[in-house]
Amino acid sequence: MRVVLLLVLCALLSVPQRSPAADLEPQVEARIASARAAVAENPGKAESWGELGMVLQAHGLQSEAYEIYLEAMARAPKDYRWPYLAALTDRPADAALELFAKAYSLGPADVALTLTYASALTRAGALDQARTVYLESGDGKIGNNESTWEHAQLGLARIALLEGQVEEALEILKVASRRAALQVSRNADLYRLLAQARQQVGDRAGAVEAAFKARSYSAGLRTVSDVVDQMLARGVSVSTLLDSGRRLSARGHHEEARAQFEAALRLGAN
Repeated sequence: MRVVLLLVLCALLSVPQRSPAADLEPQVEARIASARAAVAENPGKAESWGELGMVLQAHGLQSEAYEIYLEAMARAPKDYRWPYLAALTDRPADAALELFAKAYSLGPADVALTLTYASALTRAGALDQARTVYLESGDGKIGNNESTWEHAQLGLARIALLEGQVEEALEILKVASRRAALQVSRNADLYRLLAQARQQVGDRAGAVEAAFKARSYSAGLRTVSDVVDQMLARGVSVSTLLDSGRRLSARGHHEEARAQFEAALRLGAN
């Protein structure tokens, strides 16, 4: 199977990539037209508007998708998916944060949304609010698993560093790194933060050791979002199929990945 997958990947190197701004591929135009027809047939149905938004967003038509999500939100104000996906379009940071807050307020037990919202709050400087969201995500209320806990701890450590509480950040990271060692974690983000914290307290040797581990472990934490995956699954262009194959392969779903690569190859050969 690996040999076949390698051959497919090599063949795909010659497949031309298209920019979202370029002319749409015929199958993309057909998919968008079908979704628009469904909206025209039942304009009061939020699901039809949301489907159209996902098709547009999956193919890089972010501004158009945002406008469509607004229509879906108006028709289904309690469905968190539409403000969540709208926040992931090309909105300014403050507008995206407002949309994340709206989605989060609807109360879904969605780990990816919660952690993405907390990260956005941190970038916006709303550290107290971000801390509260991280604490809620890490206490088992949503996604009671090691990955969620580790995400939350790294978020709390970042906040502590931003507030100048280096010793607090170090304590959080030490606990996280001990648990990561037990789980054989290869989370580069953890060791990058640990290197930063150790450097700030003058522990040069410890900082060098953590930085070495960060370089050795190329992957950081990644949270899979079912909502985002459902949107991306609407992609039918060569580039979206390739992206889908890469995501599936990274998650260990090699047979499904090969199917996506082969579909992209067939399209690229036409």
